[in-house]
Amino acid sequence: MAVVYNGCTFELGNEQKPSGFTVPVVSKITDAEYIGTVVLSILRSTVSNATQSTTMANIFDDGTIGIDKQINDNLDSDYIASQTVTAHAELIALTTNIHGLSGSGVWLQTTAVSYLATVKYYVKAV
Repeated sequence: MAVVYNGCTFELGNEQKPSGFTVPVVSKITDAEYIGTVVLSILRSTVSNATQSTTMANIFDDGTIGIDKQINDNLDSDYIASQTVTAHAELIALTTNIHGLSGSGVWLQTTAVSYLATVKYYVKAV
């Protein structure tokens, strides 16, 4: 089996993009055979940093609980060993489980148990 996961793009508005955060660039699938949406819980204590741009990067890249790790793990468990698939994802919403803080000026610095990432993913068999 080969799951080729191209990564996750940042599809949020500029109001949620921290200064200094480099938006990931990934190869997108234009003719997906399956499109799914999932809400991922990302433990704040694992990804939090004093710098908001680093926190956002960790939300994508953390090797234990980040978006890329969770989506890749989901793809690995969803497709049988004989299948070869290519996939990419898009972060389409990011909030906290403390809803009153989401989108405020300090929302990536304020204590929350988890960030909730709504991710749309695209899959194509090769």
